[in-house]
Amino acid sequence: MEFFYISLLTLFVLLVSISFKFFYKSESGTGAKLPPGKTGWPVVGESLEFLSTGWKGHPEKFIFDRMSKYSPQVFRTSLLGEKAAVFCGAAGNKFLFSNENKLVQAWWPASVDKVFPSSNQNHSSSKEEAIKMRRMLPNFFKPEALRGYIGIMDQITQRHFASGWDNKDEVVVFPLAKRFTFWLACRLFLSIEDPNHVEKFADPFDLLASGLISIPIDLPGTPFRRAINASNHIRKELTLIIKQRKIDLAEGKATPTQDILSHMLLATDEDGKFMTELDIADKILGLLIGGHDTASSACTFIVKYLAELPEVYDKVYNEQMEIAKTKAPGELLNWDDIQKMKYSWNVACEVLRLSPPLQGAFREAVSDFMYSGFTIPKGWKLYWSAMSTHRNPEFFPEPLKFDPSRFEGSGPAPYTFVPFGGGPRMCPGKEYARLEILVFMHHLVKKFKWEKVIPEEKIIVNPMPIPEKGLPVEMVFDVTLNGIRRVRVSQGNLKEFQGSHKDEQGRVGQVFNQQVIALSRNERVGMGQQIGNEIQRLVREASYFGAVKDTDAAYWDQIREGKQVGIDPLLQTNGFLKSINVDPVQEAYSEESSGDCLSISSEELAGNFDSKSVQFEAVKDYFKPKHNFPLTIDVSPRISAEQQLAYTMYSKANNA
Repeated sequence: MEFFYISLLTLFVLLVSISFKFFYKSESGTGAKLPPGKTGWPVVGESLEFLSTGWKGHPEKFIFDRMSKYSPQVFRTSLLGEKAAVFCGAAGNKFLFSNENKLVQAWWPASVDKVFPSSNQNHSSSKEEAIKMRRMLPNFFKPEALRGYIGIMDQITQRHFASGWDNKDEVVVFPLAKRFTFWLACRLFLSIEDPNHVEKFADPFDLLASGLISIPIDLPGTPFRRAINASNHIRKELTLIIKQRKIDLAEGKATPTQDILSHMLLATDEDGKFMTELDIADKILGLLIGGHDTASSACTFIVKYLAELPEVYDKVYNEQMEIAKTKAPGELLNWDDIQKMKYSWNVACEVLRLSPPLQGAFREAVSDFMYSGFTIPKGWKLYWSAMSTHRNPEFFPEPLKFDPSRFEGSGPAPYTFVPFGGGPRMCPGKEYARLEILVFMHHLVKKFKWEKVIPEEKIIVNPMPIPEKGLPVEMVFDVTLNGIRRVRVSQGNLKEFQGSHKDEQGRVGQVFNQQVIALSRNERVGMGQQIGNEIQRLVREASYFGAVKDTDAAYWDQIREGKQVGIDPLLQTNGFLKSINVDPVQEAYSEESSGDCLSISSEELAGNFDSKSVQFEAVKDYFKPKHNFPLTIDVSPRISAEQQLAYTMYSKANNA
């Protein structure tokens, strides 16, 4: 809301100031037939109406109202102080995308050059610099390069969920999604992966991204001034990184191909000149904005729609778990895994259709031309809107219905689904975004289930769609009762749930026992990352019944980091061990043994279990069918520590 009021204030100041400037002049003496429409207020035009429909959560209203009133192909308006024509529908998209650098060219407001001032120092515009940048990017987004990013994306994604989501009863999704995509961009573009280093950039980048497209009033307290200040701060920090990378390249501590930064430092133009440090800083700035801002919006709305549509969540979950079952403990996702995520990508595409991060973009007419019977004068700004097709029943029947099947087979008709633009200026990072989103979805559904805290949370488009409160969600678990019925449990109803299901503790212990054994069947003493994560989920679910207690977060952090840690801390937390390092099973594993059998005496077990305790009896009972306990326990095949944990927890649950 702060930005809303500040924007209104700046618009008011602008309206007052234009009384001392000028009013629009009409098109002079050409007699040209211009597109129908109106230009609104002098200078400001219809900008306020254009922005306010987004603030109210319905950006398509500005487009559809004028399509209905004036023309479904093209209409005239005035936006950001510029005379403009809005091209609508698939035909409008096709015309603009197909005539790039012929009849039209890219256009950004002059404010962009103020936020990225080094372009002006070289007497080139941000538009010209962007063209140069696009020539560099294909090498980093071609398939062979992208294949190498998946493992890095997987590692960063797991670390993100471990630090921001694990063991939380409630999270606010949008700020976390921004941190995730920004962290990933810093790692892949700059080789920065230290979360503390990344955090130094995060807040200034938020100010920069929000102010970049604001009304360019350079006064204290305005979003535009804050964006300029943030840009200067970030450019200084980037310059230090660039200087250090030069040294590292010279000393062989960095490689020419390790990331985009190294490539920029070594690349030359047609005249053999290297880019200046400020030029590189500006280009990295633009990449970091483009590489994380739109993806964070997409990830946020994926969480939103999966919370609202449990049947869609279940299908995504099933697809991702089929992939997870094929992975060895600690094995990262790869290119083949991504190609199997077909339904998940259809879901992501439907999210991008309904809530596209890129609402549209501007072009500029480089000469007079005719379109749909109307003259478009040279210099006019041309706007295309994703919503003119995405929510148009002509192209997508029942446009407000969430239906991933729209993207099966050949998918939507050409130029109707345009979340990444189209033509020569289609976002070069489209495939990068696909990988980023799918890796995010894989770990999201594999580890979590959630519900929206605010069921009807308002969506604001400014300029990207953002939940007004950031999309707070509550973590929930579906708990199995009697092996059949599943009940959703959250922190809010935990006490009530435990009170009404005390009789279920034994059954939960039994289910827990079976699941842990299945998970750990091929493990020995340590737990791998994947198995450890799944056991943590089972522990937490069982804890809802009071059947077991969880251990501290540091224990699970070690597992997520890939360390092979034993189960003693978890056993001790639940009262199964008297002390931390006397597990006879672990001791037996560390010693030489003959054949497939291990001998564990009753005295060794008694050192860890009170001979009168239910845990001791449970272990004893397990071995009774094959062995004459308590003389000697011959374990064949070897029993793992996780299996021991399962049986002792089962006993505790049954005797609670």
